[in-house]
Amino acid sequence: METILKEAINALEKRLELMADSGVAFINDSAPKVSAEDRLERARLSFEGCESCGTASLTISATGAPDSHLVIVASGEHGPLNDKENDLLKAIIEGAFKLDSKSVYTIELNECAAGAWSAEEGGPESGCARAVSLLIGAVRPAAVLVFGPEAASSLLGPDYEAGSLLKARGISLMPTLSLSDIGSDPERKRLAWGHIKAVMGLLKG
Repeated sequence: METILKEAINALEKRLELMADSGVAFINDSAPKVSAEDRLERARLSFEGCESCGTASLTISATGAPDSHLVIVASGEHGPLNDKENDLLKAIIEGAFKLDSKSVYTIELNECAAGAWSAEEGGPESGCARAVSLLIGAVRPAAVLVFGPEAASSLLGPDYEAGSLLKARGISLMPTLSLSDIGSDPERKRLAWGHIKAVMGLLKG
């Protein structure tokens, strides 16, 4: 397990380095203040298309407050969430976190980003997946809660442990189970609740 965590942290560091190199995130404290809205706009403008799906424009759904302390990254089994998963996510945000769902920055992966990990290449091959990292870096949250293996793999690669809190460059990231699993399996719901409470503790601290 120690090896898995080390590899996951290394992958997260690599993704955060990408954010830093993009110039949209982690701006030096001595630099003029840049708003979250401006950083997000830079992130969107820096998107150069996706070689995997062939899109020239950013098609990942991202909604909510640009200056949120919490970012949620979620994916269904093959990309966008279905209505049931969306309803459950809203219930978690408003019921567990006691937040308005519009105050949380939520990134919903498209089909390309959800299937982006390439073991042969040793990293994400999709421009859509790289864009997720840019958006997170632009928001600069205190915590990122990632629902589902597709979403977690797009950020961390295949070697990660659900429920293991990772931290790099001041951002804490918690991969947890999919919304589909949480909504259909009471035991997995209890397991994910422990992960969610850990993130709640970070935000309160």
